Amino acid sequence: MSGVRAMDRRSAVAGLLAGATVLALPQRASAGRVVVQRGIVGGGFAQFELSEANFSLFASRLIFDEGNLEVVAGRVLWVDGPAGLTMTSTEVTGYRPLEMPPDQGQAREIFGKMSVNDEGEYPFYAVVVDAGTPGSGLDTMTLRVGDGAQTVESATPVAGLGFTYAAAGPIIIG
Repeated sequence: MSGVRAMDRRSAVAGLLAGATVLALPQRASAGRVVVQRGIVGGGFAQFELSEANFSLFASRLIFDEGNLEVVAGRVLWVDGPAGLTMTSTEVTGYRPLEMPPDQGQAREIFGKMSVNDEGEYPFYAVVVDAGTPGSGLDTMTLRVGDGAQTVESATPVAGLGFTYAAAGPIIIG
């Protein structure tokens, strides 16, 4: 997406994260080299059928060649002013690219847990699509929190949590 550059910013942030992650790992775990590195960073303003939201996000996944070690890190902040909701990730548990035709852009999935107005902790699932230039309206953001959210472990949506938030639409600014 225009606010979320898949190449330049991703490489810079993922490189910084790789260095920080390796320093934070136990010496034995940090002996391997990173063989897969993917990341996304950005933010903006998105409009939806019933609301709008400002958001920022960062997610990265590093896979090391020794011991099948995989490290996922990230942060998502979502502010839906009209709904009176501020949602902040408390944990990012998964990040991966979505397969799509190259002429339709690039897409990423982010999974984890979020607090809602600094209370509770609910699973979340986000999809970010970078399909156009800044302000083109072709980039999109989808966020599901609580009931209806997928987890990285299962494609079956979560149910019975008592909280549901769903938004999907174009990114207008960012």
